[in-house]
Amino acid sequence: MKRQAIADIWRHAGPGWGDNPGIRSITPIALAGFEEASATCHGGIAVVCGANSSGKTRLLAALTTAVRDSQTTVVDVETVGIDSDKVSFLDTAWQLQRQVISLSGDVTLPERKAQAGSFRVKESDLRRINYVLGDEIEAIKLFELDSTDDAPLLEDIAEAHPTAKLSVSFKEDVIPYFEVTARGLTRGSLQLSQGELTVLTLYWALISAEEGSLLVMDEPDAFLSPQSGRRVFDLIAHHAYEQKCPCVITSHSYLALSTLPVDHLLVLKTNLQRQTIVETGSKNALWKVLQVGPTRRVVFAVEDEAGRQWLHALFRLLDFEHSEVSAVWNVRGESNVALVANFPSGGEADIAFWGVLDGDRRDKRNTGQHMILPGSKSPEAVILDILKSGDARVMGQGITPEKVEEVLAAHTGEDPHEQVIAVAHQLGFDLPSFRERIWTAWLLETEDGQAELTKFGEALSAVTLPIS
Repeated sequence: MKRQAIADIWRHAGPGWGDNPGIRSITPIALAGFEEASATCHGGIAVVCGANSSGKTRLLAALTTAVRDSQTTVVDVETVGIDSDKVSFLDTAWQLQRQVISLSGDVTLPERKAQAGSFRVKESDLRRINYVLGDEIEAIKLFELDSTDDAPLLEDIAEAHPTAKLSVSFKEDVIPYFEVTARGLTRGSLQLSQGELTVLTLYWALISAEEGSLLVMDEPDAFLSPQSGRRVFDLIAHHAYEQKCPCVITSHSYLALSTLPVDHLLVLKTNLQRQTIVETGSKNALWKVLQVGPTRRVVFAVEDEAGRQWLHALFRLLDFEHSEVSAVWNVRGESNVALVANFPSGGEADIAFWGVLDGDRRDKRNTGQHMILPGSKSPEAVILDILKSGDARVMGQGITPEKVEEVLAAHTGEDPHEQVIAVAHQLGFDLPSFRERIWTAWLLETEDGQAELTKFGEALSAVTLPIS
């Protein structure tokens, strides 16, 4: 999937969610081990993250019960438009076991398939599944078979764990069965890897969701590779919006969580009394509770927040080899960038320092280790020039030159930053995603942008790590 398509998915799941059914806030009231503190939820997806034993699954189970039964006093959940009879708890690990239990050794499977019938996954969904798996699947057939689970066994499992009863009740009358064709070979569910079966089971659950329902998922990325684990959240966000079905998810995969819009995170922190606090996420809180983070070897100083965001986007577009060990500081001003650019970086220094100036500083004399962002103006002024050009390749679907011209005319004479904010909000974007969308399209789709991207890539190639 293209970056612009992914950005649009998260815009729909976030600022573009509008009045669709959703959860507005979660407040543990009498949940064991939790402090009573409210956390706000945004859009159609909330991702609960925290260290092991922080209470992610307990919170999910309590939330599920609370939305189903508003009389519960354990967790207070503010919802809009959610049908309490359509709340589902999906434990991916259990669903995979259940499929194996139901399908293994069943000599009547051909008859069950013939009786159930199948449908072929449509091309657009197939592309998304291939994106998540990194595969080239040619076709997928999905069957919904009558369940043959052993009822006494399910009852025993339901008593064994606090969330087991919620898990076994998810679509308990049917079992999904998949036939996947790739490179000329067709395989059934029992021949698929756990990763493939996980993604297909999630797809099945998502397309089965009804408008006004709530889908609660416990670690849907647990059996996936780091790349697939990151991408599966894009698949969930897409179908959440398509089905108008909000989702609450748990995960502690920092590789996935670090790429998600921070507004969608609910971070579980532990206080000095060993109680868990639920709060709306931030990147700092995420790294702290997961207790991970690479050692920084390179520091880039930029003039403002727009420069910081653009530099991160350039790292991704250019696949900058040192991005994982690089920090970007917003030092607020040209003079401070120049100061950092002249920090000592050779000899025994274990961090390399670089100053990164806006394009309008290109003709000024600079000292120390420095580079210039693409364009001949500030990042916000570059965006305004792109918007005024009316180039459809850059603005993309859903942004008309007429609408842009109307908004800009209403904000003539204002600071470029304020003008860009006005356009973004009028078009239904949050500011960061709008900036990145315009910059990225310009760099990739226009000759001038491609030339600037190549030039900045050459500058980045000069960055080396200090000798350890």
